Amino acid sequence: MRIKKKLFLYVFFSFIVLSCFGQDIHFSQFYNSPLILNPALTGRITGEWRLTNQYRNQWMSLPQPFRTITAGFDKLFYNNNDIIGAGIYIINDRSGSVCLNVNKIYLSGAYNKYLYDYNISGGIQIGYVNKSIDFNSLSFPSQYDHSIGDFNQQIYNNEPGNLNQISYLDVNTGFVGNTTFNGKKIEAGMAFYHINFPKESFTANNDRLPMRTVFHSSAVIDIGTEWFIKPQVMSMFQKKANDLILGSDVGIKIADGPYRLNRIFAGNYFRDGFSRNSESYIFSLGLAWQRVQLGLSYDFSFNVVKPEAGSKGSFEISLIYTSFSTVPQKITIPCNQY
Repeated sequence: MRIKKKLFLYVFFSFIVLSCFGQDIHFSQFYNSPLILNPALTGRITGEWRLTNQYRNQWMSLPQPFRTITAGFDKLFYNNNDIIGAGIYIINDRSGSVCLNVNKIYLSGAYNKYLYDYNISGGIQIGYVNKSIDFNSLSFPSQYDHSIGDFNQQIYNNEPGNLNQISYLDVNTGFVGNTTFNGKKIEAGMAFYHINFPKESFTANNDRLPMRTVFHSSAVIDIGTEWFIKPQVMSMFQKKANDLILGSDVGIKIADGPYRLNRIFAGNYFRDGFSRNSESYIFSLGLAWQRVQLGLSYDFSFNVVKPEAGSKGSFEISLIYTSFSTVPQKITIPCNQY
């Protein structure tokens, strides 16, 4: 059993190391990480500025789960009737027992243009990425010691020329448009990541990071004066890796709720990988009060990494703070009556 477990971990984590070049970090609550979802969402705020924070813990039954943390800040600047958005976000991702550590920092900018009943924006991001790995935490086939029936990391692994750390510049871009149709707020966007195809390899190979394409769309539909539904969908393509998340939130608006609550909402989402079987069901819950929004979600995985990960999925939490707007919504000009 011990040998089988070791072999499984070796095969699994070797796969992760190889496939990390073809798959990017992603969140189930993609709609709560705007700067990561699309550079064009920079500065699309109901206030003056916004702080975002998100944490994801994946495959929790593994000895060391996969963990991702991100934080972002963006602010809008007015240019006549248009808006310029500027922001920054950072990501730290740690991939289980292989000690693959990823740090990213991006500067993000966008220009929002109002055209009749449409708001269209384009954005760009430029970032610095650093990845490091501890090869001493891995076991390779050449390190299997038949005399003890186990892996022996004191034996040379026959993997020459590997780098423990790599860095590169990364460029992303995207477009978003939204409008109001029959009282429904509709938004759709498209983003392209790694458009400069940066070199990414821990070996001497000239491996290039493939471009990732993202499509996303959402709508806010009011049901009466209190209830609303918000269907959302996000689809990603990166070489042979695919990801689709679709579902909807259902919520209630609270005019004078306890503790100044503004909204309570819950969502059901489904993730699928197109070329493989269904992956997970996502349940989410959210609260909004004043300028703060809290989101919680859990992925119930159907077919991931068994038996090591078992049926346990992924937990995610998001926190967003949006400042008040200093722009008056209504202007009253007193005048004398004659």
